[in-house]
Amino acid sequence: MSKKMASKEAVHAATDGLRAQGIEPTYDKVIEALGGGSNSSIGPHRETWGQSSQAPSRPIPEQIHAGAKILVEAVWSAALSATRADIEVAKLGSSARIDEAERALAASIEIGHVLEIDRNRLLDEVAAMGERCITLRCRLRQVETLKVDLEVAECLAEQRREACEILMRQLFALKSVNDTLLLQGQQLLEQVSMRARRPRNRVPKSRAHGIESREACRFDRLMLAERRALPADTASQ
Repeated sequence: MSKKMASKEAVHAATDGLRAQGIEPTYDKVIEALGGGSNSSIGPHRETWGQSSQAPSRPIPEQIHAGAKILVEAVWSAALSATRADIEVAKLGSSARIDEAERALAASIEIGHVLEIDRNRLLDEVAAMGERCITLRCRLRQVETLKVDLEVAECLAEQRREACEILMRQLFALKSVNDTLLLQGQQLLEQVSMRARRPRNRVPKSRAHGIESREACRFDRLMLAERRALPADTASQ
């Protein structure tokens, strides 16, 4: 059969069998189902199979056509209603979500305003604290300056106290010297008075002057000795 031409019925039967199996009736499949042949041997019968397989269609009854139309319209209407209901539900859900989002947005904006107010307040507080820090730094510098001035004043006061102590010692020394000189002067005056009261011959004026000169020299020597006995700082005064 591989060398002779396949019959029309055999080609149509093989094609129908492949169609029934769900296989596309290509030339190779038909040749394989026939067990042999070629494209040229089965080609004319393959083309006539397509024409013979198209049976003339019978007209659909009007009742079936009307019923089918009503059924299709009912299905379409039900599907459209269901779709519209789903759309409405979706719209309601979307509206609720939109409203919630708008409320959340409004709350966020309000919170943003509050945060902006807090930020401005904090900035003002920071600026005030900065000015206060500058003022405190200035006061600290003034305190440091006053501290230095106080230390200088304390040094000066200490020097003045030491100077006062030195002056007091000098005053005490001078008082002692003065007391000693006064005592010696009184003694000299008493000696002079006693000598003047003695009943002696009248001393010539030249001799009396010599006596007074000797007494004056003695007084000077006493003063010089007292000065030498004083401390160096008192002597310099």
